Amino acid sequence: MTTIAKPQTNEQQPSFGAGKKLGRMMKWYGQNAGLSLIIFYCVILALYLLFSIIISVAAEDGSVGGIKNSSYIMLFILSILFFPQGTRFALASGVSRRIAFLSFLCFSLIACVVITLLDQLLASGFLALTGRQSEELLQVLYTPQPGFSALVSQLICNISILLAASAVGYFIGGAYYRMSRIVKILVSAGVPALVIVGLPLLFMILPPAAQAAVINALQALGNFLMVSPYRLALCMAVITVVFFLLAWLLIRRAPAKNSF
Repeated sequence: MTTIAKPQTNEQQPSFGAGKKLGRMMKWYGQNAGLSLIIFYCVILALYLLFSIIISVAAEDGSVGGIKNSSYIMLFILSILFFPQGTRFALASGVSRRIAFLSFLCFSLIACVVITLLDQLLASGFLALTGRQSEELLQVLYTPQPGFSALVSQLICNISILLAASAVGYFIGGAYYRMSRIVKILVSAGVPALVIVGLPLLFMILPPAAQAAVINALQALGNFLMVSPYRLALCMAVITVVFFLLAWLLIRRAPAKNSF
């Protein structure tokens, strides 16, 4: 859970330059994300140690995976929460919406690099203890290759996925922040229904030629991404840019609100 720092009252607010306001907002994001990251990695470390002991005692083949996938989800959720919380704090503290947005961009980039390095450190520790690789999304998509260049490509790809998760989460947080209560209810119920029920039904009623075209397009996209981790990173970079631009459109006129 994130902890919300209380803004200063209007009488107590000092006058900051743009650089100091940017640093102040980044510090706020770091402070509120810090406890969540500490708890998250304590749990992950405990699970890794537990499974390492189980695998060593059982003396059987086994694997552990999902830490990086869990990191994607954790940063996605934090980003959803940080749009309303960060916007309220910025407006109450005399920080412009532009500075609030830029500070979140800087925080996201730093957080993605730090999380990627921590994930890699834990995976390397698990390999040293058990002699087994931690199974992650990138290991499933791409055949693990030895060497420094392969490690760099995986790190870059992981950072890009984290950035995309952060951008999408920040946009979703902004969209909910700007919606009315009725629209929030409709979207919360309608989008899952559309994805789970609507899209499969729509695909089923399409003519066979249209179904084949959709399948071929998905296969072509999959074949394109499977060639190299850098292609997946490029795709994630496009998603990051698009959703951060959409989030900027939401925050640039965001009102001060007390609720999500």
